Amino acid sequence: MDAIDFSAAEHLAAIAKILDLARWPHHCFPTKRAMEDIVKLRLTKAAILEGVRDHLQEKKPTYVLRQKSGMEAYVLLPCSVDVHELYVKVQVPPCDKECDEVLVIISAHKPEHEPKGKSDAKEKKQRVSSLRRGQFGERNRGI
Repeated sequence: MDAIDFSAAEHLAAIAKILDLARWPHHCFPTKRAMEDIVKLRLTKAAILEGVRDHLQEKKPTYVLRQKSGMEAYVLLPCSVDVHELYVKVQVPPCDKECDEVLVIISAHKPEHEPKGKSDAKEKKQRVSSLRRGQFGERNRGI
């Protein structure tokens, strides 16, 4: 999975298409898995689409992933939807006519793994906390 460069020509058209389709819920279809995830989190398709639009407009971390089918999907991670930070994967399947274009929401669930930067920061915070506990514990023993 590679991070995209929002200024790269290879992704400009796809991102513009996703942004356009995400404005029209009747052109967006969640997979069965995505719908189960959305329901489990008590969200709506509209909330997911709003999160997708906000994420891409703010140029937050987005990755491209080549599916087994050979098509590209875009992963938004972490994608803020209401109070949740989600792993959202979307795809625009090829079609013959513009009026037939759809946005498929493949996944919309809590990340199984934290994004690299967040887990590194979390580990550092835990190390600092344990060091502080050790320092304060030694001081208190001498009193």
